[in-house]
Amino acid sequence: MPENDAPSAFFQEGSPSAQDRDQAVTPLVYTPRNIEGLLCLSKNSVNALLRSGQLRSIRYGRKWLIPRSALEEFLNGTRSQQ
Repeated sequence: MPENDAPSAFFQEGSPSAQDRDQAVTPLVYTPRNIEGLLCLSKNSVNALLRSGQLRSIRYGRKWLIPRSALEEFLNGTRSQQ
């Protein structure tokens, strides 16, 4: 049986597997390394944004966690008042 001969029901439009495959999963939080790749910034630039508070974040132990909403605020040039 050729590799491409999967059951046709698996790839039919409207089937749960096709919908799951097409939907992108958006994380709730990002790490600085994720932000580096998403924004094409260096590690030092991302760390400077975090330390200065320009990019809102949460410290959990030694880890920086950046909520999705904080990244959206940064990209939109808005900041929520806290």
